[in-house]
Amino acid sequence: SVVLPSTSVVSVPRPSQVPPAAKTKPGGPPTSGVTPPLTSAGPQPPPRPAVKPPPEPKIAKPPAAPKRCWALVTDSFRRKQNAEYTARLRRKLGLMIHPVTRVRVRGRWWYRVILGCFASREAARRYGDRLHKNGETRDRPQVISVRNVKRRGGS
Repeated sequence: SVVLPSTSVVSVPRPSQVPPAAKTKPGGPPTSGVTPPLTSAGPQPPPRPAVKPPPEPKIAKPPAAPKRCWALVTDSFRRKQNAEYTARLRRKLGLMIHPVTRVRVRGRWWYRVILGCFASREAARRYGDRLHKNGETRDRPQVISVRNVKRRGGS
């Protein structure tokens, strides 16, 4: 059997039962915690010093997005709906997909699905080769330079 050490119980009075603490004024007898009402003829209490709020913590800014990065054109379609559908599917896979862009090639409009924001052309090419090898793209993706892009997760 286990023997527990004996403990003594101390009762603590409720806040409503505790008398107000005595305060002392400089050069005077202790007074109760009750402040007498102020009158215009009576002595005025000294002004309280202004309390400064604590300074706001400094939060480090995230690194600035690159002004230029490398991306992959994974698909091109003649119909905008097809490009948007493919872009939605790739976003669901967690890939960073840029808004579908429209380009004119030999007098015809094409809608491109552009993926990623890579720091180097070589990194983009390696990722494109991996996509093609895994069968995620029919053709090897084209590496392009993209300007003024916000980095949004992904590669």
